[in-house]
Amino acid sequence: MADRNPEVGLLATEVLVLTRSVDSLLNLFFEDLDEVVQRRIIDGLQAIAGSSETARELIRESLSTRLPMAEAININSLLNGVNTARAGRRARCSSSAG
Repeated sequence: MADRNPEVGLLATEVLVLTRSVDSLLNLFFEDLDEVVQRRIIDGLQAIAGSSETARELIRESLSTRLPMAEAININSLLNGVNTARAGRRARCSSSAG
């Protein structure tokens, strides 16, 4: 990723996503890269996390070795996105407050 050309970065990121290279993607996640490349890294990690519980656990473990636990939990939640159960809780809270 030393090449700062976003097209090269996107292609390299795509290879990492297709090979499910979580550690490499997380290493790049914390680097200062072009916004388009960063977005693809995030999208790729989200796709990998959504593919199986094993993948989610791998990402969770990898994050916990790079960050304090509270930050790792927050980033993991962002990567996993909003699931149906969490979305339902938010709707109940909104309807109760209104």
